[in-house]
Amino acid sequence: MPIEIHLPDIGADSADVTEILVNVGDAIEVDSPLISVEGDKAAMEVPSPNAGTVTEIKVAVGDSISTGTLVLMLDLSLIHISEPTRRTPISYAVFCLK
Repeated sequence: MPIEIHLPDIGADSADVTEILVNVGDAIEVDSPLISVEGDKAAMEVPSPNAGTVTEIKVAVGDSISTGTLVLMLDLSLIHISEPTRRTPISYAVFCLK
C-alpha cells in the first residue's frame, strides 16, 4: 500500500525543485535523497523518511514547493529483502584466531 511522502520543514517558506533524484520503480532506503531543492538561503537534498519502492512522483523540476507538499508515493509492500549473508560460525572464527 503506497504512502505519501511530503516535503518536511526545510526552514524556508518555499523552495524550487532543481532535480529529481529517483525514478518510478526505484527501491530506496531510509535517508536516500529524493529531490534537490533550492530556496532563498540554501540548497539541499531532501531525504526519504522510509524505505520502499517509488510508485509516483508528484513534483517536477522547476516547481515551487513548500512544507507539506506531496513529493511522491512510496510503496512499502514492494521492499526487496535480500538474502541473508552467509556468516562464519563463531567456533571456527575463534579457532582461526588462536
